[in-house]
Amino acid sequence: MKRIKSACVLFLSIILILSMFITACSGQTDKGGSKDSDTKKTQEGQSPLDASKLDPVRLIMTVPGTPQQDQSLVNDAISKYLKDDLNVTIDLQQIDWASWGDKSNLIIASGEECDILFTAPWTQYEVNAVKGAFHELDDLIPQYAPDLLKTNYTWLLDVAKINGKIYAIPTYQILAQSRGFILRKDLVDKYGPEVNFTVKEVNKPEDLEPLLRVIKKNEPGIIPYYGNPSKLLSFMGPWDRQGSTEPTAINCYDEYPRYVNFYDNDFYRECARIARRWFVDGLVNSDIATTKEDASSIFAAGKAFCFSGQTNPAEKSSIENAVGYKIVMYPLIKPIISTSLARGAMFSIPRQSSNRERALMFLNRLHTDKNLVNMFVYGIEGKHYVFKDDSRQIIEPAPGIDPSKNPYFNLIWMFGNQSLLYAYGEENVNAANDLDNFNQNAVKSPALGFSYNPEAMKNEIAALTNIVLEYDPVISSGAVDMNKDGLYQKFLQKLKAAGIDRLLEDQNKQLEEWLKNK
Repeated sequence: MKRIKSACVLFLSIILILSMFITACSGQTDKGGSKDSDTKKTQEGQSPLDASKLDPVRLIMTVPGTPQQDQSLVNDAISKYLKDDLNVTIDLQQIDWASWGDKSNLIIASGEECDILFTAPWTQYEVNAVKGAFHELDDLIPQYAPDLLKTNYTWLLDVAKINGKIYAIPTYQILAQSRGFILRKDLVDKYGPEVNFTVKEVNKPEDLEPLLRVIKKNEPGIIPYYGNPSKLLSFMGPWDRQGSTEPTAINCYDEYPRYVNFYDNDFYRECARIARRWFVDGLVNSDIATTKEDASSIFAAGKAFCFSGQTNPAEKSSIENAVGYKIVMYPLIKPIISTSLARGAMFSIPRQSSNRERALMFLNRLHTDKNLVNMFVYGIEGKHYVFKDDSRQIIEPAPGIDPSKNPYFNLIWMFGNQSLLYAYGEENVNAANDLDNFNQNAVKSPALGFSYNPEAMKNEIAALTNIVLEYDPVISSGAVDMNKDGLYQKFLQKLKAAGIDRLLEDQNKQLEEWLKNK
């Protein structure tokens, strides 16, 4: 869970991410939830619902995230907005990141009341779907969520399939990722010319090394590169993986997909060699293999020159807002879309829900109703935000609201169709096109949509995961020389003894069958 928390905190640190991308869709000029003339309109081709024929239903929606101060007020506003056509009361419940893993698992295991539950690969979506924790949605979508089938991202429904069935509705967000370094611009401007540093289209970690060395020499109070076990150099490759401790992976750049041993390839070995050099030369934090600190918070405190993360161009302004520094992004790979990334934020309907039809109707609205999506993310117009420019759908904090202490500002990447969000600030007015272009121009994994069924290999995966946790952090962080006392060879030998070859055989067998039937 701590690994998951670390990854999730990084999401929080760039909480404005998609607002930097997204403006209103062209041709729509309704301002928000306060305009009665437009709030009750259904989408094109969708018949209005007769709320008088629908029994009132309370939908419990459970998500991870920092609980918002004004959540109950926004819940009431959303429920009022949906009263006349869906006749639902929305109870959005947030569980803090530290407790999410345990509490979400308890909801599934105990059958605790819940109608809509956030899910993703890092919350064991595949495992929970296979064991029957979620309702199958294929037969329900045409009747209760027909507008999902009219979007330009219907392919996401196929990506969400497990064993040919849809168990969750993916959020349309930034689906592609480019991984690399995030650098302080003031220090790049100051020292970059000294070492002829430039940001090229695709870079290598060692290209950054001269700049790290000059930072170490001239800025003794600043760590050149701050890393943690979940975001090391080996993280920044074109890999489609099931999770951060999964010992196998698919290279998204390969034309024909095939699982390989992630830890037994030239990419991993080269990353480990570079990391070791950086560690020995003091270019990284000394506790890089064990730290639980969020790297972006160390960066924000002015104690680090750079850290690892997503380097999508449109995230630049949002990261700057979060960390308080102007930044330079240094990508190491071209943008990729893998199965795990496309499934990065989804909503399932747990098996215990007795309101699956209404829950799906609500999710349909969350993907098609601009007013509804913006209420979930930004709150109540006039109280939490106001329009700076009505015609261009640009918003800003309401008078008296400190953006850093806004009593309501939710996780943008989590909800519905993010191309329907208002632009948060003048600089984001052209962001909608950027969102689509970034997704459309990314390299798609050749195994996009494939989901491995691990049932037959559960014991091997558990054993392999323990071995990865024992060896990978110290090797890939450079904290220990991988060749000392045969450490790296012991790592590979233990993986082999624990059954990694059997796992690869089973994964590739399933993958080949999927490709055959695709």
